[in-house]
Amino acid sequence: MSPNADDPQIGSLDVDSEALLGTGESLVSLLEALGVEFADGSRDDVPADGWRVLRRQDSGGVVIGAPAGASAATWRVAQIGVDQFGAPGPPVSVYPESLPVRRSRAERARGLVLRWAPLSQDEAANGVFVIDIVNTGEARWRPDGDPFLVIGTIKGPGIADTGTSFGYFGGQNPAVPLDPGEYARVHVSIDESQWRPLQTGRYELHAMLAMLPVVTTTPLPLELTQEQIDQHRTRFHSRARTPAEEVEDLRQNHRRQKALVESAGVLEEIARLVTNAATVDEATAAVELLLHADAEAATAVVHTPLMQFTTDAIRRTRDNVLRIERRLAARESG
Repeated sequence: MSPNADDPQIGSLDVDSEALLGTGESLVSLLEALGVEFADGSRDDVPADGWRVLRRQDSGGVVIGAPAGASAATWRVAQIGVDQFGAPGPPVSVYPESLPVRRSRAERARGLVLRWAPLSQDEAANGVFVIDIVNTGEARWRPDGDPFLVIGTIKGPGIADTGTSFGYFGGQNPAVPLDPGEYARVHVSIDESQWRPLQTGRYELHAMLAMLPVVTTTPLPLELTQEQIDQHRTRFHSRARTPAEEVEDLRQNHRRQKALVESAGVLEEIARLVTNAATVDEATAAVELLLHADAEAATAVVHTPLMQFTTDAIRRTRDNVLRIERRLAARESG
């Protein structure tokens, strides 16, 4: 379970529960104390008071916020990043929309378990993996903006643990209410790149809910033949990848994930660029310019869910960047 899974959230941002209490202070005084400035633009719709630090991130960044109304059910928030020298980042702009206070991911996941669904021989042979999301609680489970997207990870001999990334999976299934004992049966999404290093043999399939801390307690054993592995490879590629193409894939993945890490420090600026853009292409071009990234990396940033910018998620992404760099170094030295 993520170390932040027990913390409440504002939108998709983890915050400290005690920070939601108290009266806070003025935006001006808080920004002065943090050593940053407010970005150019109107402050007419931004609360003047009630601001406080909601979370200090491992990266050095800070999330600040203030209640948007007397009920404190929604908040206005801003993220303060850091530059390459660790100093507070660019001028702060507040998110353009109010974000709701949400229960922690652990509370939102309460009662849910993942249970492997039975497969026919044909389904197993074709690599069609399904799983049941079961409500084992005593009360009806209700969704709170979290999709029923289940990500699978193949593990076994010779397979490096590179973490799990789900920022680019499509078709996120909306969650549905579940009464006690009810379940939703969904497909397990497995990234195509996981099939490339596999050889004939025994493996295990592990699964997790993408947005909630729910994982399988026991893996699904797999006995893979070379024919099955080749079927998955050819499903996405009409021919075998050359070593040069595999290296280029690694480099592209490195650029994408590095862009995600770098964007975490300027997320408020990215939010402003995206909300001010008329089209997705315009937003992507603006993010590309801000990050000095290529179009593919900028596209990945624009389309990545906010959950992937939590402290824990960025730490995993940073670890992935280092692993890819080691793999690239090994390829180039070999």
